[in-house]
Amino acid sequence: MLNLYQQQLIYIFDRPVTQPEWFWDIDEYTDLFNPPLATFIFVEQLLSDIKADLEPYSNEQVAHGLRYIFNNSCSDLSHHFKEAPVKPKRRVKALQSIFKLYRDIFEPRCAPLLLANSREPAPALESVCYMLWDVTPLSTWIKMEPDQVPEPNPELMKKVLELDPSSEDYQEQMEQLMQEITPSMLPSPEEQNKLLNSINQQYAAMDATTRKYYQAITKVMRKGLRLDNPICQESCLHGLGHLATFQPDLAGPIIDNFLSNGRDKSAQLVEYAQAARRGMIQ
Repeated sequence: MLNLYQQQLIYIFDRPVTQPEWFWDIDEYTDLFNPPLATFIFVEQLLSDIKADLEPYSNEQVAHGLRYIFNNSCSDLSHHFKEAPVKPKRRVKALQSIFKLYRDIFEPRCAPLLLANSREPAPALESVCYMLWDVTPLSTWIKMEPDQVPEPNPELMKKVLELDPSSEDYQEQMEQLMQEITPSMLPSPEEQNKLLNSINQQYAAMDATTRKYYQAITKVMRKGLRLDNPICQESCLHGLGHLATFQPDLAGPIIDNFLSNGRDKSAQLVEYAQAARRGMIQ
């Protein structure tokens, strides 16, 4: 008889490779990941021996499963991980274990590509690696109050919801959308300043526990930059680039060390790291 972890693993990864991915076309309810503690324990156990546990599955199956776990557009599992009633020390340890995802899955399985500014369709697993910190709620630990966030523009939201993340031309869809955005669809300068000030205030008043969570994920990124596969390095720079705007004290020294460590780097990766240092990445 399968234990709960084995059932959860099969539910997520033992799926046919389809377009759109399986999770866009499921209507059954599963209690395998409820309550949130069940999700936390699953992610914790998966990261403990991820290489062996995912060895039976293809790169595409792994990619789709990882998207389901970490991308909050595909499931609520990352939110469950954050909400689970566990001690901060345990959550920090689990977050640090994300490095094993880089070391044991992305490093050996991903092609040594650089995806920033690429117009070529990215393979599934490489895309998950590059976008990991862009899409997962595990990259953000401050909490915005609803009244601090400007109301989204209905016309813009309609266009966003019409995008198909599973489509092979998703990048082209995104670029087309960016061209269609008008100033009236975006928050006013006053709203943007209010939001920016609120974010800055929250980072300035960050409690010790929240800071430990950020230290945990930046430790993953720092260690990921030491791996040989450039797509792992680019992924970690991507995450650090988002953090550099509001937490330069955490992200900046890691990027500076990467730039000055003497290891061979392509000009493209150096340029990306320099942009990340300024918080100027997408």
